[in-house]
Amino acid sequence: MSPTFLSSLRAELYAERWVFYGFLGYFGLAGLIALHQKHRFNPLEFAIGYGPAIALLLILWLALVSLLQVLRHHKDSPLAALPAVFRAKLTPQLALGVLLIPFLLIFIQCFLTVKILLPKYFEFAWDAPLAQLDRTLHGGVDPWFWLQPFLGHPIITRSLELVYSALWLLAILFFPVLVTFSITSRALRHRYFYTYLLSWALLGNLMAGLFLSGGPVYYDIFVGDSARFAPIIEYLRALDSHALSALGFRDILLEIYRTGKMSQFGGISALPSMHISMATLFACVAYSLNRWFFAGAVLFLVTMLLASIHLGWHYAIDGYVAIVLTLLLWWIIGRCTARLA
Repeated sequence: MSPTFLSSLRAELYAERWVFYGFLGYFGLAGLIALHQKHRFNPLEFAIGYGPAIALLLILWLALVSLLQVLRHHKDSPLAALPAVFRAKLTPQLALGVLLIPFLLIFIQCFLTVKILLPKYFEFAWDAPLAQLDRTLHGGVDPWFWLQPFLGHPIITRSLELVYSALWLLAILFFPVLVTFSITSRALRHRYFYTYLLSWALLGNLMAGLFLSGGPVYYDIFVGDSARFAPIIEYLRALDSHALSALGFRDILLEIYRTGKMSQFGGISALPSMHISMATLFACVAYSLNRWFFAGAVLFLVTMLLASIHLGWHYAIDGYVAIVLTLLLWWIIGRCTARLA
């Protein structure tokens, strides 16, 4: 590495220092909560499990972008130009994104730890009120029943399970890294990361605890009414089980709740939906970049919202609240960062 590269990297780190301070502060908070509950806490578990995959994905992404650039601008000798184009992308900003990966993975592990411990501090008392509000808002019918004639087909359900689990996990792990090295606007990067951190902490932990609920697939467990959402369970159980099935994940999370053991799958909470919160944040960033990115992000958000209801993970109100509050955080942080600029 040249002295110029290192100097530029130090400048990038200094400019983003408050983002890293935010991560470190949350690590400390999660550690204190785990210590208070005498809970086994291994902040590196998620990083060890997913770090290599994210690093490989980053390399493949850079290779693909370089290849497309070569094919577009060096048609006469693409293979000869490829190494130079690839090396040109190894910038201090990219190095900053690589340094972010372990912070991001440890952050997710800390979030899951706090989420698992929420029932130690709060009671599951909000399922009945939220379900009733949901029904009232949708003409006296639970939203799942509105959607079932359109989405209740095995191929659609399996596709939504794939999007809701694997694709979303990939997005929340890779998108922050992509933002770090591909968005040149420092103000937009700061706005994204501050909203990202506060969304997980304030919405995904604090608000989730204050309004602790399980969602339709756990309604029988936490309310004692096994009839209201029985059609959801029956429909999902009738499908062939697979590694990413909603019902399979339901049973895993229920076991975690009952045993209190640490897991990379996290704990149970429904309001607000962090799947929808993060999809909303993707759309906010995309709106600032490109109308086609924005259209794709909105499509992803709508798909996630429909999936969250159809798979029984959330009441529709969980998604609505997540959208409104994430947009509110995005707006507030945008105003603050603009004043500090």
